[in-house]
Amino acid sequence: MSLPDRRLLWLVYGSLLVPFIGPPALIVASSVFYYEWRLRDPDRARWLNRHAWAAIGLNVIANVSLLLMKR
Repeated sequence: MSLPDRRLLWLVYGSLLVPFIGPPALIVASSVFYYEWRLRDPDRARWLNRHAWAAIGLNVIANVSLLLMKR
């Protein structure tokens, strides 16, 4: 199983620090990589997909908590 190195994790989670562009870019990029890798390296594709959706979930949680604190 060849998992991506830590640089890919930095890109996945670091993309959420860019407002308005990061999360949609993360969804598009992870989808492209998933479909590119799913037949050749399925473990790597699933690994990236899980981390991308976890990052999106963290972004949603952070945004909702900021909105609730602002009230």
